[in-house]
Formats: sequence, C-alpha cells, structure tokens
Amino acid sequence: MKKILILVACLLFVSCAPVFGEETEMQMQKTLDPEEQKCFDAINKFRAKYRYEPIQLDESICEACRLWSEKLRGERRLYHGSTGENCARGNTDGYLTFRQWLKSTKGHREFMKNRNMDTGGIGRSWLSLH
Repeated sequence: MKKILILVACLLFVSCAPVFGEETEMQMQKTLDPEEQKCFDAINKFRAKYRYEPIQLDESICEACRLWSEKLRGERRLYHGSTGENCARGNTDGYLTFRQWLKSTKGHREFMKNRNMDTGGIGRSWLSLH
C-alpha cells in the first residue's frame, strides 16, 4: 500500500508570535527540519533578488507556525488565520512549497517580498494517508 504525505506548511512574518491556547504535546523544536530550512532559504534567496534584507528566524514564531500547521492538519482544512501568513498543502518538499507560493495569484508572492517584514518563522505538519 502506498503512503501519501500531505504537508501543511505555514509561514508567518510577524514581530510577535500569537498564543494558541495552553500546553501542547508538541515539543519546542530548536532548529528547522530540512524541508522547513529549504523553504526558508528559498524565501530569503527570492528576497535577495529584490535587494531586500533576509528574514531573521524567530523560534517563537516557528513554534506558532508549527502549532497552526498542526491545527490545520487536525481539522484537515486549510485557511488563513488573523495574522499575516502563507499556508500551503500537498507538497512533501520545502522548495516545492516555496514554488507554490511563488506561483500564487492570491498575494502569497507579494507577502514573501514585503520589504517591511524582517522577522519570521516557518513550521509544518504532515499526515500520512493510506
């Protein structure tokens, strides 16, 4: 039986992380996983083309992104919250998620190149379907 992975990725550019309730079962991850890193690096390379400063990674924002991604995965839905973010699903590769945002006609591309954003985070969640 073939497994299909659904990736829910979330990118937030905010100066402070929102709070999503009480304690969670997820442990605070201290570094980006390889796919989160690929996506984050691709965003900063994209910004460099416009001579914009790179986004500085904030671990508290990453944690907020992971919590939001977990929430969306648990609901098996994809929607935007009240803070500025890019959300995506369907990719298992961080670079492909970046490309999905880059090709978006709903403002994801412009969000990534907003010159006023200087701090951000990224997080993902995935679900295996049989």
